[in-house]
Amino acid sequence: MKKVTILSLCVFLILLFSPSLVLPAVRVHDRVAVQNQEIMLSAETRGRFFARGGILVQFSVDDTPIGNSLSGLDGFAFKSFTPKKQGLLEITARADEALGTGVILSLTKGSSIVFVDIEGCFFSNPLTKDSITVGREVISGIMKTYPLVYLQTGFLGTAPLREWLKKNDFPLSAVIPWKEGNVFSHLKQAGLSIKTVIGSRTVVESSDAFKPDTYVFDGIDDDTNIKKWKEIKEKIK
Repeated sequence: MKKVTILSLCVFLILLFSPSLVLPAVRVHDRVAVQNQEIMLSAETRGRFFARGGILVQFSVDDTPIGNSLSGLDGFAFKSFTPKKQGLLEITARADEALGTGVILSLTKGSSIVFVDIEGCFFSNPLTKDSITVGREVISGIMKTYPLVYLQTGFLGTAPLREWLKKNDFPLSAVIPWKEGNVFSHLKQAGLSIKTVIGSRTVVESSDAFKPDTYVFDGIDDDTNIKKWKEIKEKIK
């Protein structure tokens, strides 16, 4: 766990001063939704380091305006939305000169989801090109058959984690906070199925009540992690 924290901190410090994260910005939070069920979209208006309240945020989904909302003292603005179609929908939020984007992964009720704990899979030992490449290929293959959700589980917030995924050419999908496993019960209550959980032992064990297929990354060494990804590729088809 200490290795994960140190590596996550290093990635965070590198990404903290990325231009996309330093300037005043709007951060949009990804969502997983069931088609025709209302969800609450959220965006956070921020300065360089702190939240900015009292800012008018204009929300759009797939370039269609859905209304405005004023951010509170904590910088958060909310807007309800009901997805009418399946797939990845783009959320856009504008505030003053700043613009942020996120995604809604809209699914039919009963859909089976594969969850990947990015920090547990890739940050538990020194990052190598081979491990990232093999993991990315396996994740891309899974997404051809099943919807896949990235879990944010450690020190990094969702914004830096999305930046890391983008820099390393991972396929686009929702990045959702794990919240000590509460994400699984929330999506189960919404009518979705927890098919597979891939990640650290702590994250995997938090899904036990839903009896998914599980694959644990213990972060022993890079060769072990690559072997694990190849095992997952053979079993999730």
